[in-house]
Amino acid sequence: MPLRELGALASALSIAGSWAALHRLVGATPAVVPWTVLGELLAACAAVALPAAVLPAALALRGRDGRSILAGISGESG
Repeated sequence: MPLRELGALASALSIAGSWAALHRLVGATPAVVPWTVLGELLAACAAVALPAAVLPAALALRGRDGRSILAGISGESG
């Protein structure tokens, strides 16, 4: 048995043992997911990530004179 599989087996047994002990000690607990907070966090991450990706790309696609290098392809003039 390769070491990677042995490590995965040992981890699985350890996690299963911990889960069984906690389940026996505390009992079943429902998973509570704060969807509003997760949605707000997703929106905040998108508000930071989108400009952080688009602005450098837009600047990189401009020529030295400030005109878009894609203007000739799209038919724009100036």
